[in-house]
Amino acid sequence: MQQAADAWEGCLAATGGALSPKKSFWYLADYKWTGTQWDYRTKAEMPANLTMKDSKGVTHILRRHEADHAEKTLGVHTAPDRSMEGWFKNEDGTRTITGEISYLESKIEEFVSAIRSSRNTEKNNIWQALTTTLMKTLEYPMAATTLSKEHWDNLMTPILRICLPKGGYSCNFPHAIMYGPTDFGGRGLMHPWYNQELSHLETFWEETSLESHTGELFGNSVETLRLELGFPGFLTSIPYTRMEMCATTSWMTTLWESASMFNIQIHDPFPCLPLSRVNDQYIMPIFAADPHLTDTDLQHLNECRMFKKAVTLAHLTTACGRYLEQSATTPQTAHTLQTYTWPRKKPHLPASYWTLWKTTILRLFTHPTSTKGELKPPLEEWITDPTLHWTWWAHTSETGTRAVCQKGNLYHHSYTAPHRSRRQTHLRINTPSLSIPLDAQITSIKHISPLDIEVIGQPRTVTHYPEQSTTPTTWQQHKDEQEDKWLTQHIIAAAELPSLVESIRQNNVIAVSDGSGKDRIGSAAAALHCTHTGQRIKAATMVPGNIQDQSSHRSELVGILLIVKIVSMLHSEFDLSGTSITFGLDNDEARKAVMDAYHPSIKKPDYDIIYDGHTEANRLTPHQVPQQMDQRTPRQDEHRL
Repeated sequence: MQQAADAWEGCLAATGGALSPKKSFWYLADYKWTGTQWDYRTKAEMPANLTMKDSKGVTHILRRHEADHAEKTLGVHTAPDRSMEGWFKNEDGTRTITGEISYLESKIEEFVSAIRSSRNTEKNNIWQALTTTLMKTLEYPMAATTLSKEHWDNLMTPILRICLPKGGYSCNFPHAIMYGPTDFGGRGLMHPWYNQELSHLETFWEETSLESHTGELFGNSVETLRLELGFPGFLTSIPYTRMEMCATTSWMTTLWESASMFNIQIHDPFPCLPLSRVNDQYIMPIFAADPHLTDTDLQHLNECRMFKKAVTLAHLTTACGRYLEQSATTPQTAHTLQTYTWPRKKPHLPASYWTLWKTTILRLFTHPTSTKGELKPPLEEWITDPTLHWTWWAHTSETGTRAVCQKGNLYHHSYTAPHRSRRQTHLRINTPSLSIPLDAQITSIKHISPLDIEVIGQPRTVTHYPEQSTTPTTWQQHKDEQEDKWLTQHIIAAAELPSLVESIRQNNVIAVSDGSGKDRIGSAAAALHCTHTGQRIKAATMVPGNIQDQSSHRSELVGILLIVKIVSMLHSEFDLSGTSITFGLDNDEARKAVMDAYHPSIKKPDYDIIYDGHTEANRLTPHQVPQQMDQRTPRQDEHRL
């Protein structure tokens, strides 16, 4: 870390700049297990210093804060432990409360004092001052703050108590009307908590779409939260009220909470947790669906699951897929089938947790009459390759001698158990082995004694069947895709698609589109036309979206999207690399919106259409990016779309 600080200071000095040690500070964050929870280690537990040179070359020791100290950075008071409140130790040893809440309170008190002392002020001016100054001050940090609704209510109380009478309203004026939208008779003042949650959604959506550095951090948070909860899919598909106790509180969990509260579905692009075998099941969704388990039980079970590092049933089952491993109901780490970065382990869990884990696993996943942990139903072929990390391997020599290898460790020679009634073969440690025979099969074992083991089930040759891709690869698959059904359901294709595709390769196809909107209803149409054969692909659709978002511009954008979608569908099946299609458009603003290299703001009413257009265009190679042409007046300065 000192090297990074020196490099930063040196680069600035080399370009004529300098750092101010008085304005600089740093944190060192690590965790400790207190016996009941994880907590941040203090400065006393991690003594360290960081130095920096000022503009005169004098070395200074930088201020270092505790993890719960909120410091102002880019206008927002934040701390590593995500707290909005902190403290500052004065020279006399007393503590001064700091943080975002106290900062906002000071701004509110300053504004309220000015309003209280004002004389002969127009009532409308009070409202204008409130909405254009103070509310904007409160709005600025909202993308980073995670204040609760109660916190915001407390902050708004002195504002409304003074501003309502000054603005011509009663102190008892209903807040539902004050915060209601103007379209429905409200005053149009947005409650700060709702504004904060919408800012979170907007920030997540925009940064994720841009694939920015912040978007990458969001991706890490989402993937970590999925692993922590043990649910595979989108964040908003996880029942918040059932699983909230299993998640570490963070910015992402507040987004999850508000999205669940208002039934907002967020389909993020980050990887989901995969299954490993046919008939495999995710453990936590099965637990969460069980009405016999309380929320506290669910939290304890999830801690056991993370302690074992298991996500699906395949992590706990034998190589043959018919039985639970001997270690499935113990604290022993489960099979490593995927490479995950798990949270730090607790030193141990209470025995009552493991008793609950054992009874729940056996009750939900095994036959009630089985004494060997037989699964219902058994797991079948592998979807992921388990051989990279599998521990035990079975091998039968040319002479028929049966042996088992522990990967890179021990070798076992077989002998027959002394009791004939036993069907299993016991294996005894004999000689070390650092290699596994090439024809070995993965297997599972049960420890009988420190020297003896027993093979569970039958050794299995791994046949890897990768999960089939769901991405459409043919024209018909694109038309059957439900997500884009609104766009593709009225596409009428030429009778001979290969013939039209050949015309595209010979640059004999032009594309035209148009859109119109009236009475808040929009429609769009497009066509690809071969100038030699007359073959066509025609398409039409109604323009989706809210009534207030409908416009002729939006309809024109949907027309362009239709053409790009048709070309993308053809390319996925026939590979149109190296070809081009000329576009005929009559709306230059729509063309500019699609051509814009910068990502549109998500506040833009037509963001969804422009985003879909960019997404479809990105699936095409650069040689397939179409051109714009005015049909009525041929132009020599054709634009690249």
